Amino acid sequence: MFHIMPSWASVVRPSRFTFPFAYTPDSLSSEAAAEVRRWLDCNASWRTEASLGKMFGVLVAEDSLGRMGFVAAFSGTLCGSLTQNGFVPPVFDYEEPGGHFKVEEEAISQMNKDIAARIGSDERTAAVADLHRAVAMAKEELELARRETSARRAQRAVLRKSNPEMADELDRVSQHDKAEMKRLKRRWQTVVGEAEARVKAIDAEVERLKEQRRMRSEQLQEWLFNQMKLQNQLGESQTVWSLFEQQTKGVPPSGTGDCCAPKMLHYAFANRLRPLSMAEFWYGASPRGIVRHDGLFYPACNAKCAPLLPFMLRGLAVMPNPLVSPDAKDIEVVYEDASLLVVCKPAGMLTVSSDPSSDS
Repeated sequence: MFHIMPSWASVVRPSRFTFPFAYTPDSLSSEAAAEVRRWLDCNASWRTEASLGKMFGVLVAEDSLGRMGFVAAFSGTLCGSLTQNGFVPPVFDYEEPGGHFKVEEEAISQMNKDIAARIGSDERTAAVADLHRAVAMAKEELELARRETSARRAQRAVLRKSNPEMADELDRVSQHDKAEMKRLKRRWQTVVGEAEARVKAIDAEVERLKEQRRMRSEQLQEWLFNQMKLQNQLGESQTVWSLFEQQTKGVPPSGTGDCCAPKMLHYAFANRLRPLSMAEFWYGASPRGIVRHDGLFYPACNAKCAPLLPFMLRGLAVMPNPLVSPDAKDIEVVYEDASLLVVCKPAGMLTVSSDPSSDS
């Protein structure tokens, strides 16, 4: 997995490791990235999937014999697998057949099928049809009864004027009509209510299954993140789950630990390599909603990697964050007047920051 580069034998080693969240790739990382792009271009299977859009990374390092080279990684999976020749393995391989993750994943997949089958079952389809039919019939019969009651009310009004002596009888008829309407409404409320109850009973079972699925999925994610034990240069080890608890008080997003940077750093420390620099680049089509362009380099992500990398970089001499260095505060002002300010924002600096301690 460590690709030795003989041509780098006399190259001066970088004095500090790359600050992963804002950097300009050095010449070594750029050369390693170009080599990985050649791998992708020459492998039809890799190229076909990667061309849809994927992040790749390279980490330049030195082994115990002083030889320089690099390791490479891809985010997530490539061609449906966590492992591919030439790339570092995952921090934790959860694809092992018959392993806990696969067994639980299959159980959750079966629950998805059970939920879909329950939703689309003949029983629910018939219950929903009965409910719609009952609602439609209730509406039709009640509307007809209202029209007939209204017509009789109008007839009684005429009779009251022409035959005042019939007032008592007409009052009894009116009361009877009102009672009949109430009975009709109650009857249809019962019919519709029973039809609704049958649908709700089925849907309640579906919701119960969904809740079981949610809990089982969360438990599996917690188990997985507790198996991902990250290392650093000092020999320390912490799980992805514990790092997120400490840094964010939250739950790691799905896919945490499968990004390029933590995979490469973990491999380097586990194999006694000394990291020198790194870079991550995009290959293929741009995704929707995110600015990514083929061949360009990008910083490590904040959502998944920001809580992990500070721990993993302990023991390394790391370049300072260029966005909070004194130079970053001297932002070029292009134009300014009483109501308008135009500045040249450094690449990577946040426009609006949620962290009061960071520049924006």
